[in-house]
Amino acid sequence: MYDKTKTLTGFTGLITVAIGVNDYIPQHPLGVARTSIKATLASLNGIETYNAAYTFADGFRFTMETLKNDNPDATIFCLLPINSNTEWNGSDATYPILLQQYRDVEIEICKYLGIEIIQMQYCGISPSNLPLYMPDGLHPNDNGHTLMAEYMLKKINY
Repeated sequence: MYDKTKTLTGFTGLITVAIGVNDYIPQHPLGVARTSIKATLASLNGIETYNAAYTFADGFRFTMETLKNDNPDATIFCLLPINSNTEWNGSDATYPILLQQYRDVEIEICKYLGIEIIQMQYCGISPSNLPLYMPDGLHPNDNGHTLMAEYMLKKINY
């Protein structure tokens, strides 16, 4: 995401950003939203200084604030991560940080930046219909993407 963030500038349409699951699965360091918010944007991990030691909170704030600053006339929505089979099965030794903790960081930073969020975990995918929408428990199929798109449209066109 870091190398793509600065490539979008002066855009005036709708930007949707979905970040989180790919950080959650390998358990990248979460960080603290309040700490990231207190830091200057220049001190966060931008393209020139990125390395894997930085936290999700820092990277998320850098990404969202850079998009907002570089695209002041765009409408930006943050799409919170959808549920997955690992989340429904609860935390274990493999996933000691819950996906909800990543969502909480995203929510706090988006509120600080004035960016709207769409809580995609409520799009209608549940353990009972997982085979229909996410057969592998993580990646939506065509039916899952359709369900998610319909949910997003309702939220964007509120």
